[in-house]
Amino acid sequence: MEVAIFALKIDGLKIKLWIQQISFLELILNILRRKGFLIQVFLLLLVFSCGIFFYGAFKISLSQGDEKKIEEGTTLIKNVWISAAWGILFFIILSIIGNLFGIGDITQWNTKLAQCKGSNGGYYFGDIASQEVAYIPTKQMYCCMVNDIKSAPYPYSTLDFPNNTGHFIGVEVGGVPPSGNFTDCVKY
Repeated sequence: MEVAIFALKIDGLKIKLWIQQISFLELILNILRRKGFLIQVFLLLLVFSCGIFFYGAFKISLSQGDEKKIEEGTTLIKNVWISAAWGILFFIILSIIGNLFGIGDITQWNTKLAQCKGSNGGYYFGDIASQEVAYIPTKQMYCCMVNDIKSAPYPYSTLDFPNNTGHFIGVEVGGVPPSGNFTDCVKY
């Protein structure tokens, strides 16, 4: 599914606006790739929750014994705690599901769901799993275009990567992927 997003860049007095079409998955991953995105969301929710909590406490303290105002304030405070519990449970459930499918907890999704060389390339978590099964070191990863996987040196030749697609290729630290079989390699 393709989505159109509006991009806006303000550079001094120049304002540039354009429309960019990307897949919905790429849009979500780009949002998650932003440094500290989850921390920003968490802090925003924390500030919002504290505001509602203190508003409820304020209602109780100014109730002057009015049962209705005390009940309203108590309900607000209870709802903050219930919402916080559901929010934490949501992230725990997503992390458990992610671990079951091999993409790790939610904080690792921006890396594990990365796709090499566009929409026809391999996903990081799938490429790593394939290479670990073939006993290929995955200490250092490169995003490369696969040219001819069957003529690559062993154990790379055992991988089921289609030719002319992008995939993450693992090597020892300081090593490089075999030349000729893998081109346009970028360190990941």
